[in-house]
Amino acid sequence: RRPAPFPPGARPVRPLPGADSPALLPRPQASATAPGLAQSTWEAYYDECHTVRVPAPCGGEDAFRVYVAGDAEGPVLVLLHGGGLSAMSYALATQSLKRKATVLALDFRGHGATETIDEADLSKDRLVADVAAVLR
Repeated sequence: RRPAPFPPGARPVRPLPGADSPALLPRPQASATAPGLAQSTWEAYYDECHTVRVPAPCGGEDAFRVYVAGDAEGPVLVLLHGGGLSAMSYALATQSLKRKATVLALDFRGHGATETIDEADLSKDRLVADVAAVLR
């Protein structure tokens, strides 16, 4: 018997433009949590949640999830997570930071609740361009 092509709860990455099949590695759904950890929603840590739509590099539109918390009078901190994580990685730190600053935490392409046409391009140049587009 052949194993299922994707693990339960995962979904394939959208095909790259011109490709006949999805990328080889599935992307877990945004709601997946590690075993033994209680799942929390963004409302427990952030004040607002936005979907920022920007033009996709290859046409169409990308939708980036951005979470906001804090004092609009203080400095603005933009928190960028590492590979395989999401903006929720900063949820606990945001509780302290938001007392003196406005905190923006975004999900990179291929991570968290962000939806992009090309989720496989995680190059440094692409991620920098994404952050710049979201902050405009």
